[in-house]
Amino acid sequence: MKTTKLLLAMVIALAFVPSLASADNVALNKDVTLNGTFFTDAGGWGAGTVSPGSRIVNGTFAGEETQWNLDGVWWNGSSNPNNNIVIDLKGTYRISSFTVQADDNDTYRVLYLDAHNTWQTAYDVPYQFSFGLVTRPEYTLPTPIVTSALQFVATGGDGDYSVSQIVANGGAVPIPGALLLFGPGLVGLGAVRRKIRNRMLFR
Repeated sequence: MKTTKLLLAMVIALAFVPSLASADNVALNKDVTLNGTFFTDAGGWGAGTVSPGSRIVNGTFAGEETQWNLDGVWWNGSSNPNNNIVIDLKGTYRISSFTVQADDNDTYRVLYLDAHNTWQTAYDVPYQFSFGLVTRPEYTLPTPIVTSALQFVATGGDGDYSVSQIVANGGAVPIPGALLLFGPGLVGLGAVRRKIRNRMLFR
């Protein structure tokens, strides 16, 4: 009985290894889609640089206080108020915290796709008055979220918006059927143990 319980505990532990491991950046190098018009109307700040969407999930933060439109994804909120950025996580993950580097004097929102395919708020990114691109302190969610996609939008500020890095810390959600893979093995183990016990009883 003790052996069976021990093996069962080991199987359950193995099935949940991804969720128990130290948190990783699950957004790292995932697919990014820029919805709307970006890299235009920078006002008196010059033409700025054009970065691929992948810039914001490559794991590299821009230099603190870099000019807002020189190293990231940027847009004019007055002429493009409905712009949004979607990160496809290519799987289901449990996320426990976020770190965002974005223009200092604006507010933003990170949303997540829930089980009903509805966007829900995960993190309201606050102002961080300084200059240019500034990293906000890591934000730990009150309750971890489970999702397969994230969305980033601007919610307020001077209309000159930009983001240079989005980090989502968490781990992969275990596949519900993982334990089923071990089912036949456990059944076989039980049969073997019964045979051994019977032989011992009828010696």
